Amino acid sequence: MNDKFEPKTDCFAYGERGECTALKKTYCKNSDKCAFYKTREQHEAEKLKYPFDIEDYAASYKGRHKTTVKGGTDANEVQ
Repeated sequence: MNDKFEPKTDCFAYGERGECTALKKTYCKNSDKCAFYKTREQHEAEKLKYPFDIEDYAASYKGRHKTTVKGGTDANEVQ
């Protein structure tokens, strides 16, 4: 199926240059369905319903993420 579809310009992730800002490719140009598609209004409503606090995220992430540095040492153990 080589049908071309019009990009969904009402999608929250549709950028000014006609590209998807959520994914690496604009999949809605090649398919009538995209798992990430939602209108700007839906996106704004979800942001209100599920607020995101970067400081809370960073605090919960710290300590769980292990970074390997040269020599195979866990960065959390480096003095």
